[in-house]
Amino acid sequence: MSKQLLEAIGFIHDAGMAHGATDI
Repeated sequence: MSKQLLEAIGFIHDAGMAHGATDI
């Protein structure tokens, strides 16, 4: 995995947790 992809996944994961929804 590229660093950019990992950062994107991390960002989406954090956003999902903030909204109480993890659909990854």
